[in-house]
Amino acid sequence: MKSHSWTLILLSLIGCGSVDPISTSATLPTNLVDDFEDLDLVNHFGAMNAVFNDTLTPPSTINLEMTTAGSTLPGGTPHGAARIAGVMQANVGPNYPFCLFELPLNAAAGLNVLALSPMRQLTFSYQAGPASVGMAHRVTLTEQPQPRPGGDYGWFTWTFTPTDLSWHSLTVHFPGYTGPGAVFAQAYGAPVSWEAYSSQRIYSVTFMTFSGPKAPQNYDLTIDDVKFE
Repeated sequence: MKSHSWTLILLSLIGCGSVDPISTSATLPTNLVDDFEDLDLVNHFGAMNAVFNDTLTPPSTINLEMTTAGSTLPGGTPHGAARIAGVMQANVGPNYPFCLFELPLNAAAGLNVLALSPMRQLTFSYQAGPASVGMAHRVTLTEQPQPRPGGDYGWFTWTFTPTDLSWHSLTVHFPGYTGPGAVFAQAYGAPVSWEAYSSQRIYSVTFMTFSGPKAPQNYDLTIDDVKFE
């Protein structure tokens, strides 16, 4: 079991308690978290949050921007995307700073993502700005409640590192997948059954940026076309 004492400072909680008005459209796939084409600040299940974690002086910063420069990949949605950019302060411990962009799915009890994912995977597109090339980022499925009864944190993560300034598509398979490619893994804590327990309690999809060990770092990452498949 691993516990954390985190101070989460909310910088942007926009659209809390509201639902994207286009989410009821018959043309919108129910497995789509957001393609950001409408440029509003809610996803198709609820809000968007931009959060940093540290108590440093000066603190880390995160800015959330809806941009019209979306994915240019085949099948992508080129007219809208979500960009996060800012400064991560040095990792001096015990702060372990990070910044995250969160897409909540169901704040009350979590969402059964198996019902949305016949192929048991999450797909998204990303483009790094110069500051994020070579910098580790995480995509995370966060379980509700946090922490679990007993104190373990239900985070399932995959780390990816942009290598250039181009758009890329990444598919991350759910735990239990044994083929090639990226697979979400439980970050820490006592092993918990994904299919029977955790998959039915997913609270959010988050994109997280971590600081370097010695010096502050800028970061700049654009996300698009987040969907369960």
